[in-house]
Amino acid sequence: MIIARVSPSSLRFSIARESSINNSKDKEFLFSGRAERILGLKSSEVIGRPLHSIFPDVKLNEENGDFIPKINQLWKYRNKLVVFSSVPIRADGRYFGQVTVLQDNETIRNAEEKIRRDQHHKRFLAQYTFKDIAGSSALISNAMEKAKIFAKSDSAVLILGETGTGKELFAQSIHTFSRRRSQPFVSINCGALPESLLDSELFGYDKGSFTGARSEGKIGLFEMAHKGTIFLDEVGEILPSVQVRLLRVIQEKEVMRVGGTV
Repeated sequence: MIIARVSPSSLRFSIARESSINNSKDKEFLFSGRAERILGLKSSEVIGRPLHSIFPDVKLNEENGDFIPKINQLWKYRNKLVVFSSVPIRADGRYFGQVTVLQDNETIRNAEEKIRRDQHHKRFLAQYTFKDIAGSSALISNAMEKAKIFAKSDSAVLILGETGTGKELFAQSIHTFSRRRSQPFVSINCGALPESLLDSELFGYDKGSFTGARSEGKIGLFEMAHKGTIFLDEVGEILPSVQVRLLRVIQEKEVMRVGGTV
C-alpha cells in the first residue's frame, strides 16, 4: 500500500510492505531498502539514473514527456522475476515524477499458495457429528463408542459397510470428535474418478510432470488434508498400482507428488 501526500515543492510517502522507487523529473531518487534487497542493487547505483534505464518496459509518452502507467507487470531482472507497478505522480495538473512498487514474484506465488490452501480448507469442512447418527440399537451404540476411541488416535481407520449405510457420516463424526476437528476434512469418491486422474488427484504433481500439466504443478488431496482427515470412499475400487502408493503413504506418512524426486 502507498499513501502519498503531494505538494508542488515536496513529495512525502508512507510505504508499507512493498518496496518502492520514487523518481522525480530531475532524476533524484528515493530508493527503499526493500527495493535494494529485491533487485540486488544499492541506492548509490541508481541515484541520478532515469527510471526507464532501470525498467526498460516503462516507456515515456513522447507527446508530453509523461510516463505511461504500468500495473502488475512481470519483469525479469538479473535472472530474477519481479512484479512491478509504475504510476506517474501529478498535482495541480503538473507532473512531478514516478512511483514504482516492486514485489518479489516468489513471495507473491507463496502468498497465492497459502490463499489457495486456506480456500480449500474452508471448503473441506466436516458437517456431521455423532449426534447426527440416528439409531439406538446396541450395534449402533457399540459402533459409535468404538469410533470415539478411534478418533483419539492418529491411526488409519477402515470403515466397512454396504452402500448407503452411512460410512461417510461415521468418518465425519470421527473427525469432528478428534483433536483435528478444526483442520480440513477431505472426502473423495475413488470409484467416481477416471483411472487416469486418480493418481494426480490424490498425490498431486510437480510442474512439467506430463503433457497438459499445469506449469506450476498441483497440490494433491493428501496435501490438502494435511493435519486433518482424508476419507477415501470406495477405496476398494482403486487400481493395484495406486494401492501400492497409497499403502506407502499410510505406512510412511509421507506423500510424493507425481513426477517428484523427494
